[in-house]
Amino acid sequence: MIHEHKHILPFFIPHLGCPHQCVFCNQHHVSGESGYPKAEDIEKAIHDWEEESLPEIAFYGGSFSGLPLDWQRYFLTPAFAALKKKKISGIRISTRPDYINASILLFLRSMGVGTIELGVQSLDDEVLERSGRGHRAQDVYQAISLLKEKGFQIGVQLMPGLPGDNREKCLRGAREISRLGPDLARIYPTLVLKETPLHKLFLEGKYHPLSLDEAVGISRDMLAVFCLSGVHVIRIGLQPTREIQTGVQVAAGPFHPAFGELVESALAREQIQMMVKGFLARETAAQIVLWVSPRDCSIIAGQHRRNMEFLKKFFHLDRIKIMGRSDLERGTVGISRMDGDGPDWTISQNQFLREFVALMAN
Repeated sequence: MIHEHKHILPFFIPHLGCPHQCVFCNQHHVSGESGYPKAEDIEKAIHDWEEESLPEIAFYGGSFSGLPLDWQRYFLTPAFAALKKKKISGIRISTRPDYINASILLFLRSMGVGTIELGVQSLDDEVLERSGRGHRAQDVYQAISLLKEKGFQIGVQLMPGLPGDNREKCLRGAREISRLGPDLARIYPTLVLKETPLHKLFLEGKYHPLSLDEAVGISRDMLAVFCLSGVHVIRIGLQPTREIQTGVQVAAGPFHPAFGELVESALAREQIQMMVKGFLARETAAQIVLWVSPRDCSIIAGQHRRNMEFLKKFFHLDRIKIMGRSDLERGTVGISRMDGDGPDWTISQNQFLREFVALMAN
């Protein structure tokens, strides 16, 4: 359900091009980088790439299109040269929604950029203002419209749990983003990083971060909205690094090294709970089998098999067995009695998501 890109070769340009101090931001801690790459660093990394699949070069950590054109050209030139020689598969950048216009997109296209990720963070103007973003929701609408017009692949990054945020605003934003139709999304629940304005607010008792359970629940529902609308979620939760660890640079907030797995398993729990409830309404059984794609077995079981323990307790079941079947599509779940040789009933991921998202709206 999370479509992570396995072959991205990232380069971090911490804070470069950023005119604002967002309350949550310390790019050195997020990226683990304090400098910026030299052209020869980019050339060497491409030359040293050893995997069979070609990498996509990505520039993260700053507002790339806010840099002076000479700087943008400096970073993009070695990547574009490699793209023309078919040594990489593409180039992507991340930037602010208000740093998108027709002339900059013409330049970026001429330098081989194919994907642009926007730091949307929220579509609520109050949240954006309290977070020091320096742009409004309208800038997001305009940027996505222009990116679509110019044929770029579009990514969005959202941060549930910012100052002034709540579950309703997050889900409203996810629905609206889905309506705008980007290709990709990242969900990064807000963490309180040390040496940031948000850390000061937290220490003063003026900001309360999401708990881990709250962040998992909100991210689960946002994931469901995006999956139903065909927006590929490529990451949930910040990548753990030496810097991004609770007690190291994360002062508070819902950090977990396997946060994305927790969210996927939480959504899977909703699906199998719906399945088991419907099955037991028609059948009497104390032992059941859940049939899934072999690649979904661990997600269905949940971390440390917590989904299975939950179902057994909730439905008073004695035993639940998970069986992989190669003929089932990923996301489809089937169910039968323990003596069944195959599922008596199945529900596809889309069938489940339609019902689940509809229930959220009520």
